Amino acid sequence: MATGRKVGLVQAAFHDPELLVLDEPTDGVDPLGRAEIRRLLGEERARGATLLLNSHLLSETERMCDRIAILAGGRIVREGSVRELCGNAGAWRARFAADAPTAQAASELSAHGFKAQQDGSYRVLAATADELDAKLVAARAAGVLLVELHPEAKDLEAVLQEAVLP
Repeated sequence: MATGRKVGLVQAAFHDPELLVLDEPTDGVDPLGRAEIRRLLGEERARGATLLLNSHLLSETERMCDRIAILAGGRIVREGSVRELCGNAGAWRARFAADAPTAQAASELSAHGFKAQQDGSYRVLAATADELDAKLVAARAAGVLLVELHPEAKDLEAVLQEAVLP
């Protein structure tokens, strides 16, 4: 990690302030240094400090922040938690083993709310973890092997573009 950034962060946190204002804390820092900075900032959050972070490194912002505000022209144009901004609203993408499901399995998947997508994945809606689990149990009972599952969400870059581009 860039020693100067670490020293500055330690100095800023030395007296356990309630608020830390940070401008691009991980910019220009190698991957291990970024992880160390995230760890240190996580410790500050754990003790109850509020962090106000300015960053153009959106993937870092997603990893470190509870709430995000997107500024354009000096005004807040979007604000919320990462989930609110990027959200998946209970939408999931599932991918099954390489061999395509049989017609019967595809029919059963459809009956349980799995919608086939152009890229070979399936989209499924589930409001709770229990509902998602029940749908996955039904998919396995239909004879398919789940190999990938992830929430369907946009990244902050897409949210930023939507917020500031016409």
